Amino acid sequence: MPVYTITDVSQNVRDWNSQQGGPMKEYRVHLSSGDEKHMNVEWSRKATSPAPTEGQQVEGTIEDRGSHGLKLKVAPSFGGGGFARPEDPKRAARILRQHSQDMAMRALTHAFAFGLVEPPTDPKGLFDLIARTADWFDADAEKAAK
Repeated sequence: MPVYTITDVSQNVRDWNSQQGGPMKEYRVHLSSGDEKHMNVEWSRKATSPAPTEGQQVEGTIEDRGSHGLKLKVAPSFGGGGFARPEDPKRAARILRQHSQDMAMRALTHAFAFGLVEPPTDPKGLFDLIARTADWFDADAEKAAK
């Protein structure tokens, strides 16, 4: 299922009541996915759900309803019944860095054990080596994301 990035959210929000879901809010958003752009797409959410925000990514499909316009159908979320939280780039960067540091320490532990790298003799040297190795893992992960 495609992942879309919200590029704009209209300030005009329509309140309505669903027969099955109760109070709802209809938002009009602009979406992009690669070279594909969709303008003025309806996205209806429960009134208690957070409003969409510019930069938020959402997985789903866009349904063309002819004269009624385009509608975003969000992929169902499993495992807890909640909504997917918007991706926070700073949080994602912290998680990537923590993982890269963990992988750096694992790789260096093996490199030291097999005599491939001489262990530094002081803590600063060790931490610098871990940071440089983590930088390599960060760059490799960023390369894979493109």
